[in-house]
Amino acid sequence: MKKKYLYLFGLIILIILLLIIYFCCTRAYASNLNSISEKFTQRQIEIKDNEPFDYTNYIFPKIIWVYWDSIKDIPLCIQNVWKNNYNIIKTWKVNFLSNDTLSQYIPNEAMPSFKKLVIAQKADWIRVYLLEHYGGCWCDAGIIINDENALTRMRDQSIKQQSLFTGFYFKTRTSDNNIFSFVENWFIMAPKFSTIIKLWRQEFEKAINMGFTNYRKKISKNKSLNLEKIFNQKYPRDTYLTQQACFYNISEDFSDELLNHMILYLAEDSMFKLQDGCGWDRKCIHKRLDSDLSVKKIPFIKLVTDDRKGFNLANYPP
Repeated sequence: MKKKYLYLFGLIILIILLLIIYFCCTRAYASNLNSISEKFTQRQIEIKDNEPFDYTNYIFPKIIWVYWDSIKDIPLCIQNVWKNNYNIIKTWKVNFLSNDTLSQYIPNEAMPSFKKLVIAQKADWIRVYLLEHYGGCWCDAGIIINDENALTRMRDQSIKQQSLFTGFYFKTRTSDNNIFSFVENWFIMAPKFSTIIKLWRQEFEKAINMGFTNYRKKISKNKSLNLEKIFNQKYPRDTYLTQQACFYNISEDFSDELLNHMILYLAEDSMFKLQDGCGWDRKCIHKRLDSDLSVKKIPFIKLVTDDRKGFNLANYPP
């Protein structure tokens, strides 16, 4: 009889132990499940925030975006550039915007604070916003267009390759043979909702919010970035080319998929062909623009600020 009670007591103890183990394991499993669920939800959020580009919805309108902050203050040289361009461009829509017309395309609430930015840096943000939300071609006001067909061929090639970014790199100012170390922002083609343009805008807004000097200090600590040809090393507060630095910085993390959907042309072959041939001598540049008919065979000519000094392009061959 005594053995029978001992057996029952032992059985009860065993059942209690099994119940305790089951309860503990269930709680651990539930906790782990919640953790997995949280991670999965977080992963979903991350994917949503960085959605891959939908190539089945590739939209690349024939729109040229141009900006000059104050229409009444457009220099004569720029006026003559666009007198020429409007005669050349027949099949593209040109949206020449100013500060007064900007709100037609960009909501005021979408704009960051421009108080501490020079006008050129304000235009830097405007270009990436417009291209991200509308697509098309950004063209700086100082670019002479001599061949609309060349412009259209660039667009056609972009569509064929489903390029998310088509632009120019300036080899003379690249570092370590890395073409991304100096990608220009004065001429950009991109489809609507381009992933690359979106990443660029986000990085530039980060720089605006940090302050350009602080942003320069931060990325200068990245030893894989050679910024000596973007920022003047003698002047720690030189931040004029921050947008180029932003592109260089984000290019470090470009996936193969993004790299395979980019087209970069050498600026010295077209945009800067005239300057390159003149050794960047301003007198030579002005003389050729005034009297050399062969310059009309260059499809695009980018006139930088220094090129336009003391020059109004009044005699540019028709």
